Amino acid sequence: MTTVERTLIDFARLAPFGVAVASVDAALRERLTTRESLSGTLALNSPSRGHSRAARVFAFADPLAESPGESLSRVVMHELGAPVPRLQEEHRMWDGSRYYPDFAWPEWHVLGEFDGKGKYLNADLRNGRTAGQVVYDEKRREDRLRAATGASFARWGWDDLTHPDRLRRILTEAGLPVPG
Repeated sequence: MTTVERTLIDFARLAPFGVAVASVDAALRERLTTRESLSGTLALNSPSRGHSRAARVFAFADPLAESPGESLSRVVMHELGAPVPRLQEEHRMWDGSRYYPDFAWPEWHVLGEFDGKGKYLNADLRNGRTAGQVVYDEKRREDRLRAATGASFARWGWDDLTHPDRLRRILTEAGLPVPG
């Protein structure tokens, strides 16, 4: 058996960048390790094959990414040359409620959400609501965020991440400057 840090280092050296980032994001989010522990363990094991690759994964990782889809979204956005988003930025509504969209680009007045189908179709993720109620609740949330911020909204899913040009189109149609 190896430590969490050692396992993530080995994984970051070998796995595709997006998969490695999603794994490190999750470990950081779940507080299984820290960025400092990862960097320190990596330093103890250098120089070794894949050292710079692992360091790049650790530098890119962010515990605010709440799902593998959000992690991979960040990687694809980076590869497209899109502006760096803020993750889970708080937006307070007039009634005191708070919303945290997955991605925010305040400079361009754009909010973004990654949504996998499971959010709507998997009963275990719906908290007793019907798929229709989940869609309705999400639509009301989006409408409230638009009204409160004046931002446009971009939504994408797994299919869009596997076809980066589709994500580029979604982001540019929402108002982000994405080269291409």
